[in-house]
Amino acid sequence: MTSIEQHQSRTEALAAAAAAQAVTVYTAFQAGRLTRDQAEVLIAAVVNAANAAAVSLADVGLQVQIEAATGLPAPATGVIPTDDAHRLEKSVHTIFDEDQPDAQTAEVSDDKSPTQMRIERLARSEGTAPSSVGSEV
Repeated sequence: MTSIEQHQSRTEALAAAAAAQAVTVYTAFQAGRLTRDQAEVLIAAVVNAANAAAVSLADVGLQVQIEAATGLPAPATGVIPTDDAHRLEKSVHTIFDEDQPDAQTAEVSDDKSPTQMRIERLARSEGTAPSSVGSEV
């Protein structure tokens, strides 16, 4: 497995884990174990943590690619992740606020609610965006 394939595999695993954690929080909200505000903050925190991990993953991925290309040791750049908690909380709040499609549309998607699908998509895409930077080198 090449370093790029390893990076992509780790990125996919990170995205899947973030999506699973976000859906777990949403499921707890649906079951009444969390308030809406708690769920929004926790989902945003899960995604924010995945973003931070993705930045570190991209940094290390770039380091590995530089070492492979040059044959020389290369330090990680030490990129510091941005805290996007506020922006992510607004995103999750918007997802919760949006009007839902009719029941017929919801049935097509294997019993996942549109809100759950959006939360899962947010967690997957946010968690992989920062790490894709290093895979383009």
